[in-house]
Amino acid sequence: MALFGNTFFWTFFFMLGFVASVELIQDLGSQMAERWLHRPLDASWLLIGYVLIVLVCVRLLRVFADMDVWTANVLRNGALLYISTKLTDRRAFRALLGATALSFWPFWDWHWAVLAWFVGVLALLDGVNRARRWLLGREWRLLTAVAGMSLVMWGFDAYAYHTPLNETLLMATCFFLIQCVARGYDRLLVYRKHRIQTLQYDTQHDSLTGAMSRAKFMNDLSRWRQLRVSGQVPPVYLAMMDLDHFKAVNDEYGHLAGDALLRAFTRNWRDYIDAVAYPCSLYRTGGEEFSLIIAGGADAPTAQRLLTDYLAQLATVRAATRHGALPLTVSIGLTAIRASDARNEILIDRADAHLYAAKRAGRARLVTDDQEEGE
Repeated sequence: MALFGNTFFWTFFFMLGFVASVELIQDLGSQMAERWLHRPLDASWLLIGYVLIVLVCVRLLRVFADMDVWTANVLRNGALLYISTKLTDRRAFRALLGATALSFWPFWDWHWAVLAWFVGVLALLDGVNRARRWLLGREWRLLTAVAGMSLVMWGFDAYAYHTPLNETLLMATCFFLIQCVARGYDRLLVYRKHRIQTLQYDTQHDSLTGAMSRAKFMNDLSRWRQLRVSGQVPPVYLAMMDLDHFKAVNDEYGHLAGDALLRAFTRNWRDYIDAVAYPCSLYRTGGEEFSLIIAGGADAPTAQRLLTDYLAQLATVRAATRHGALPLTVSIGLTAIRASDARNEILIDRADAHLYAAKRAGRARLVTDDQEEGE
């Protein structure tokens, strides 16, 4: 039991760290590699490099630090079996298996029976990787595969290293339990990541329309304004938009009809800006108020044409409600970020002034800096 307890203790913490590192590399590895190497690099190959470093370290500890053979085998087998269910790149995984095979040179002094079993273990790991999606689809499939691979891998180790059967079964049990713990920890990390992503989405998006939120708008506007004022980016424009006669719709048809208008307007804008060649971001900044940031180098005529063309196509759009199809119209105020815009409020006030000018002029129209200054 001392052997079991010692191996379980050290391998338990190794696998937790290994699982966390794999998740971190999958999430951030490509971004960090591109930042440091200035070239894109798939996370699969970064994982291969990490696993190989682990295997080399285990081998060095086995050779030079007199690491126990059981501990070395548990660490190596655990890393290989776990990564076989994580890597999606088949070519990368086969490269890992090839490098793993070479690390065992001279292959137990070319003992052909041991070598054949070793090749069989690698082939089974390749099969696990090939069937990873199917195995991950049901928990019992994965645990069955892990149990089977535990017996095969530890049967090989018993044959190759001439270890007693009772110790081998004990280590196989230890190995299986640790793999179960590692899978549970993996699920916990994935769940936590999804919860964080959901919370981030909820804080940055409006729950009714799916447009980005006012808080996200203020952050993005501050960033673009600072970049533009400092001359680091080409012209950036802010359009403030307000649905026309929205209160009348709510009063006559109810708030559900108003909600339908808001959702239809957001969907229509998303479809429209998908075809635009420069970045445009839509935000819901009030009840029936929306904002659009136009960046990426559009000049004033291009930004104006974007919005006038949108108004023309919006005239043909109808929002489906329980009371029938209702028309959608919007008034828009457009302004460019200026060097004198020291605060977001200055920029927003100017765009709002243009918006209200559009309302006074009859609604369903665009008012820009040039039109206001001309008046």
